[in-house]
Amino acid sequence: MHDHSSVEQSFESTTFGWKYVKVSRPAEGHKSVRSTSRGFRRLPRWPQRKPLPATLKFRGGSECWIEVHSRGEIARFPGYTSLYDVWAFISNNT
Repeated sequence: MHDHSSVEQSFESTTFGWKYVKVSRPAEGHKSVRSTSRGFRRLPRWPQRKPLPATLKFRGGSECWIEVHSRGEIARFPGYTSLYDVWAFISNNT
């Protein structure tokens, strides 16, 4: 007969222990609007009839964050924010 001990695999113990690991930080889009966009408040008001150049970047996440680059500043808004609210914020016309 064959010796089956060489064929069987030995598995690690099923008991567990706590292990400390470093958890990575979430994406940058999860910060609040006020904490990341104080710079827009320092800028002068933008004329309402003048075009306002801005770049919108999709940041993703569970709330669909949008990153706005305009007037040399960056702001992040949750996806449910209307375009008018974003424009009013970055042009200081609130």
